[in-house]
Amino acid sequence: MTLDAAVAVARERSWLSEARLRALWASVAAVIEADIPGAIVECGCATGGSAVLLGLAAGGCRPLHIFDGFQGLPEPSERDPDAAYASHYAGCCHGARADVERFLSEHCVSATIVEGMYADTLPAPEPRDVAVLHVDCDFYDSVMACLEGFYDRVARGGRIHIDDYGHWAGCRAATHDFFAARGHVPLLHRIDDTGVWLTKS
Repeated sequence: MTLDAAVAVARERSWLSEARLRALWASVAAVIEADIPGAIVECGCATGGSAVLLGLAAGGCRPLHIFDGFQGLPEPSERDPDAAYASHYAGCCHGARADVERFLSEHCVSATIVEGMYADTLPAPEPRDVAVLHVDCDFYDSVMACLEGFYDRVARGGRIHIDDYGHWAGCRAATHDFFAARGHVPLLHRIDDTGVWLTKS
């Protein structure tokens, strides 16, 4: 399937902008071309639009792992600077696992789905090696759990997409706190008003 066709399919079931979907495709294509080892991991699939795009981009060359609670956005915590505003969105972006599985199957995309809250499922036993990590889980605690659970497994040269960096203050704070704790300031590439990506160096 072509990039344009995959984006059209994904946009039927995704809140991501076209620019962010195209950036995900480009990252998968880049790690495959550069032979960067590892699986494709998505944390937060909602109704499955970007998951299908990631699977189509991989073309069966890399396993796809999806982590989601399938309960919509959780309540933000005191670590979210914009918690009062963010709390109005608790429960939003809800997707049903069976519906996501059906959508993946319709487009011949295979995936391992891990259902549950990140605090309960991360760190996960698999995958041990990650080439592309897509973090689309909005609030501080979820973003931090995903970075702590997977960053060290991302291969050198692998790519990490943080979908809500420009929109949710908690996502941005978690990203900064995670890298500050490691004494590392990553080069973040802006995709649009909210999405960013970086290369694991």
